[in-house]
Amino acid sequence: MTKAGDQLSTDRTLLVASLLINLTLLTAFLSFFQEANSTIKRLNENIESMNYELESLRSEKEYLEMKIENCEMMNESYREQVEYYRAKLKEVIYSRPEVTYRARAEIEVPAVIEGERKGAMISIGVEIIPGEGRVLVQTKPKMGYSFQEMAEVSVEVAEMVTEVSLEGNDVIFYIEGSESIERVDGPSAGAAMAIITIAAIQGKEIREGITITGSLLPNGEIGPVGGLKEKMEIAKASGYHTILLPLNDYVSVVRERERSPLPGVRIKEKFVENIPISEYAREIGINAVFVDNIFQAMSYLIED
Repeated sequence: MTKAGDQLSTDRTLLVASLLINLTLLTAFLSFFQEANSTIKRLNENIESMNYELESLRSEKEYLEMKIENCEMMNESYREQVEYYRAKLKEVIYSRPEVTYRARAEIEVPAVIEGERKGAMISIGVEIIPGEGRVLVQTKPKMGYSFQEMAEVSVEVAEMVTEVSLEGNDVIFYIEGSESIERVDGPSAGAAMAIITIAAIQGKEIREGITITGSLLPNGEIGPVGGLKEKMEIAKASGYHTILLPLNDYVSVVRERERSPLPGVRIKEKFVENIPISEYAREIGINAVFVDNIFQAMSYLIED
């Protein structure tokens, strides 16, 4: 009887030990399962966030591709208009008496460094001297074809506005920028070049604290340009309180937000938001004024 009792006690002890071991293993497994499940949820949240950001980037890419296509179509249209109005202007200008000038004027304008999404201020000056009716461009950073084309258009517009022929003069534009700027191109200095040429002819000064960006048509209309976000930012950083712009378009701004899909879990993500230029100008603290033509720009930039 004693041996049987001892055996029963031993069996119970082993059973209890087995149950404890199984319970311990089950607890460990449940803990591991919960941790693995939590990790999987976090990974799924990260994947969801990355997918959302990828979708935002795809939408932004489609938007930019559409803008590029529209700009290319507009550029082609503008080139045709340039040739038409250039011929018409020459007919008018050649009928005016030639006037020999010695004058100069300068302005500082925002630009976007080619190959980078970074703004920089460049100084543009004009000197009008007796000559042979040439339009010349001297630059410290390298300039492309669009810049030379805008130089010629700006002189034609200045002649139209002032009703003065510069056929007996050479108009020399000089552009200076930081040594770090290797190349700048595009039509965005067209309006500024016309403004300083008009100011030089009229013997007037350029107002301080105001700058401008915009392409130029031979009829004096100010057309769209790119990089407005970067140009507004560098103008503000350089101390300008007002920037003249061709139209109230949209700019793409990278935002950051934080969300909490689960208690105690916070995820930071970046996304792209398209907002009106006027709204972004208020955000960074610069006054954006939209001008349609050279006459409107003159009222802001040229002193009476």
